[in-house]
Amino acid sequence: MSFKQKLKMRLPFTRKGLEDYLDEKLTLMQRQQAENIQSNVKALSAQLAQEINAQLHRRINDLDGVIAFQTEALKAYFGQETNEQLDRRTNDLQSAVIAHLTEELNAQLHRRINDLDGVIAFQTEALKAYFSQETNEQLDRRTNDLQSAVIAQLTEELNAQLHRRTNDLQSAIITQLAEELNAQFHRRINDLQGAMEAQVNAQTEELFARLKEEMNLQLHRRTNDLDRAVSSVKNELYGFFRRFPKTMLSFEVALAEHCNLNCVGCNHFSPLAPPSFIDLKEFTRDFRQMADLFGERTQQVKLLGGEPLLNRDINKYLPVARECFPKAEIVIVTNGLLLPQMDPSFWEACRENQIVISPTKYPVNFDYGAAEELAKSYNVKYRYFAEKEVSRTFEKYALDPQGLQDCEGNYRMCFMANSCIHLLHGRLYTCPIAPTAHYMNDAFGTQIRESPQDSIDIYQASSAEEILEFLAKPIPFCRYCRRDLMIDDIPWRQSKRELSEWTV
Repeated sequence: MSFKQKLKMRLPFTRKGLEDYLDEKLTLMQRQQAENIQSNVKALSAQLAQEINAQLHRRINDLDGVIAFQTEALKAYFGQETNEQLDRRTNDLQSAVIAHLTEELNAQLHRRINDLDGVIAFQTEALKAYFSQETNEQLDRRTNDLQSAVIAQLTEELNAQLHRRTNDLQSAIITQLAEELNAQFHRRINDLQGAMEAQVNAQTEELFARLKEEMNLQLHRRTNDLDRAVSSVKNELYGFFRRFPKTMLSFEVALAEHCNLNCVGCNHFSPLAPPSFIDLKEFTRDFRQMADLFGERTQQVKLLGGEPLLNRDINKYLPVARECFPKAEIVIVTNGLLLPQMDPSFWEACRENQIVISPTKYPVNFDYGAAEELAKSYNVKYRYFAEKEVSRTFEKYALDPQGLQDCEGNYRMCFMANSCIHLLHGRLYTCPIAPTAHYMNDAFGTQIRESPQDSIDIYQASSAEEILEFLAKPIPFCRYCRRDLMIDDIPWRQSKRELSEWTV
């Protein structure tokens, strides 16, 4: 009894039926996970809103207390400052008034004395005439006594006027200073209240922004956790199906090992590879052997790198690929940066051989829309690789240079195993890491070793079924991979050629 007959007896349904059943189960699990996340997000939003309101009320109460305390402190400060300013202003005013009044009194005194001298002189003449019989000595005594009495009376009168003028001036100044200080105090209080309200508003907005950012971060983490859980389930399902040999084959081949973009953590190790291209004769020989083995069972052929457009003879490879696989889809996987510089002969070769241009969008200064219009102008198929949006993150396929990992578990969880089949020098690999990891050894001196058991010779294989059976099993190289530590949301950047980009 053949293997297929045994497999049909063990599985009472077809492979497509099993795939449809598992897809339906996966869809149901994803829907349930999405509903659970929505309910968790609603509960988290309500809890965060309640916490935000509580924190906001506490902050407002704290700010009210601070404003009240600072208001009392300002009142005490401004009261003390007002008294000191009033004393200084009063002393300055008294000094100025006394100086002014003294000067004015002296002037008035001199005028009164001059007037008195005139009166005295007039009266003296009259007295001389009247008291012609009195002696000059008596006249002098009477004159001196009269002068002293007049001066004393004027001095007393001027002192009284000075005292009244000083009191009136002090009262007016004190009233004016009090009004001015009260106005300043109110202005300062209003300014302080405005500043405190602005600070409260700014702190409230900052608090809301932080809480919103934290909520988005938590939601992002929960979404990533769900994505990883779904990816884990997918990988388990993929791992289950990878153990069944395929009936159709898709494979890839690198036209250039190096790259002009050098993405961080590239799983082809292109940032570490020197400029090199696949030999056209070897390419033709290997493709004809693959065509003899698989023929119309070849579903898709990817021409990639590195960056395949760096190969200046790319036009010569395209008709060879189409001749060998007339019904397969042939795709050039590129970063697209060199498309505007390609010669018209390249576009004609793509159109004549029905080649699909499949660029990946990277967050670089490049007009992908213009490149798409250029392809349309030559009537060449143009389809973005993986997704139409810009790839802002990358997946890190971490390696363990010690080679201490579980081959079976890594193969079961690996997305590339038996999906990114790589052709190099007449041998097929279940993934592109095994045949290109030697570039890491050359750059960093690591000891990651490839063995003959990691690939199958297409010239030694007896049939396509033997190759498909080999590709559906783990290889010894799987011990170097850490599928359990794969990180799929690292921000994209260009490589710095550091060992940490490819290891744990």
